[in-house]
Amino acid sequence: MKGPIYVTVVIITLGRETIYKTLDSLFQQEIEGEFEILLILQGEVDENRIAKMNINDVPVRILNYPYGLGFGRYRNEGIVNSKGDIVVFIDDDEWAKDNYWLKKLTKPIIHQEYYVTSSGYEVPITGNYLTDCISLLGYPGGGALGYEKIWFVNSNSETDHICSGNFAFNKRINIFFNDNLKSGAEDADFGNRIIKEGYIIKYVKEATVFHIPRHGFFNFIKWHVRRGKSIYEYNKLGLLDKKTYYNRKRAVKNIFINVLFSKYIFGITPLFLLQYFASAIGYLKAKVSTN
Repeated sequence: MKGPIYVTVVIITLGRETIYKTLDSLFQQEIEGEFEILLILQGEVDENRIAKMNINDVPVRILNYPYGLGFGRYRNEGIVNSKGDIVVFIDDDEWAKDNYWLKKLTKPIIHQEYYVTSSGYEVPITGNYLTDCISLLGYPGGGALGYEKIWFVNSNSETDHICSGNFAFNKRINIFFNDNLKSGAEDADFGNRIIKEGYIIKYVKEATVFHIPRHGFFNFIKWHVRRGKSIYEYNKLGLLDKKTYYNRKRAVKNIFINVLFSKYIFGITPLFLLQYFASAIGYLKAKVSTN
């Protein structure tokens, strides 16, 4: 890990048990240069357990924050407090599939080919019908279908979308997340502004990470209620534009093309309708609470 490049890997976490699997995969990473790990923590983690896992002595910093500040604010705290020239985000319910994930994701930036890179998630099919239907709906980041079946990728492996839990950027772009996007969609806004500023996002397929499937009917509903709140925040700030509508329309089309003749169509169709109902509830709740 010796070299001139310094990378900060930011993880926003509540201290869930999955964070230790995430950290374990990061402690084994090989990269051009050096890297640190920065935990933006709401909750508690076992620091002794983390220290015992850290066999390669990767620098780990933990910053504590109160719960409820919002996704945009937490991500900005990670950027502001990072020591690296390159900032990488990974979520606490996913982990690197090999020891070269970080090297592969940051290589185009280190070699000054691109300022921003992103990749997708591998969400496994579990055999649980409900769980697999949720994953095949494209959540998160393309879900079990995969990034390239949901989002745009051109022949040069360039995209117009970032996965918030698997992307990297050079801080020289000087773009921050919107603090007012507390419930979500901060990644969509961030990606849109990257494109508007003239930067190209490099899709690094080989840097895919493993992501835990989303489980449970009520968790699915709760999650989409929160998404409805994020849509309200997004709309209130005047960020809903033609590109956002087009991307979502394209994603929906791709989902149904890929599952139309499978057994999952019978579960995905009602879930698809239900997600919009739950999102509408979240939207209205957010609207009422701010009036």
